[in-house]
Amino acid sequence: MTPGVTFNQGVILKTYLSETDWTNGVLAQIELETRCKELLSRYAETRRFPLLLFDQGINTTPFFYSGMAQKIASRGYEDIAMDHPYESNIVEFPDATVIYCGRSYPPGNVTYIVKFTPYALYALSARVQDAFFVLDSLVIEEGSASVGFLGHSFVGAAAAAALLNDSRIAAAINMDGTMYGPVIKISVSKPFLMFSSAGHNTSTDPTWGNFTEAMAANHPESWFKKPRIVNSTHLLVVTSRLLGTSPDWGGIRTWKRFFFGMVTGKGAAEILAAHVDDFFKITLAGKEEGLLSGPNSAYSEVQFCPGTIRCAGTPAGTGEL
Repeated sequence: MTPGVTFNQGVILKTYLSETDWTNGVLAQIELETRCKELLSRYAETRRFPLLLFDQGINTTPFFYSGMAQKIASRGYEDIAMDHPYESNIVEFPDATVIYCGRSYPPGNVTYIVKFTPYALYALSARVQDAFFVLDSLVIEEGSASVGFLGHSFVGAAAAAALLNDSRIAAAINMDGTMYGPVIKISVSKPFLMFSSAGHNTSTDPTWGNFTEAMAANHPESWFKKPRIVNSTHLLVVTSRLLGTSPDWGGIRTWKRFFFGMVTGKGAAEILAAHVDDFFKITLAGKEEGLLSGPNSAYSEVQFCPGTIRCAGTPAGTGEL
C-alpha cells in the first residue's frame, strides 16, 4: 500500500476493532512482489494468458485483494485489480493526489448504498462503465469473448451486468454479493458462478432467489452454480485473510473474528483460487469441469446448492441458499 492508503485504512479499520485489538503499523508491513512492466500500447500484441478483471466491494481498496489476485494469477492468468475514485475508501494517484470515498452516494454510513436503490443503481452503472473503460484501454476488441470478471460483494452485481452488456466478457463470478438492477429479472445467458459465505442465502438476501429463478426461467441451458464455503464470512476473498496466522496478527481477536470466521486464511485462499481457476478453465479455455462438477473430499468446506432455497443436505427450515 502507498503511505496515504495505509494510514487511512488503518483509521477506518479502528472503527471495526477495539484499540486493544489493533496494532498500529500492521498495514505498512504488508509487501507483495509484483511485476508491472507491460506497456498498454503493446498489450494486445503481448498477451499470453487469459485476462481477468478483479473488482473490490464498496468502501474498501484493491490493495486488500492483492494476495488473492496474486494467488489466482499464479495459476496462469493476468489479473487486473480495478480502483474507483470516490467509491474506494481512498485512491492515491502517482502524483500524490488523493480522492476519498463518498461521491457516488449520500454522505454518512456506506450502508446507504444498499438501502436506497437509486444510489445502488448509480454506483452499479459506474462500476460497469469502469470495467468497459479498462477493456477499451487494453484494446480488447468487441466480440472477442475472452475476458473473465470476478466481483466481490457489491460488485458481484456489476460482474453480472457487465456480462450481460459486453460481448468481450465471457464469464463472471459474483463473490458473495447482493444482486441489483435489471439483471435480477433478465438473468444472463453466459456462464455465471455465485460463490457465497456461510451466512449468505435466500433467507438473508432474496435477490439471490430472484436471480436464480430468472436463470431457470430465461436461460435454463446456461452454466450456473452456487457453491458456498461453510463457516466463512463475507470477507472470505480479502487478502488480509492470508495474514491471520502471522505473528503480528495472531492475537488480534476481533480482527480474526470479523475477517476469518472459522476458516483459516490459507485455507480460504486455496479453496477460492482452486475453484475460481476451475471455473475460468471451463469457461475461457473450454476444459471439462473439475472441482465444480460437485463435492470433493479434498475441499470438504465447499457445498453445492442446486435448489433455489436449500442446499443439498441442509436441514429443512434453515433457508440455506
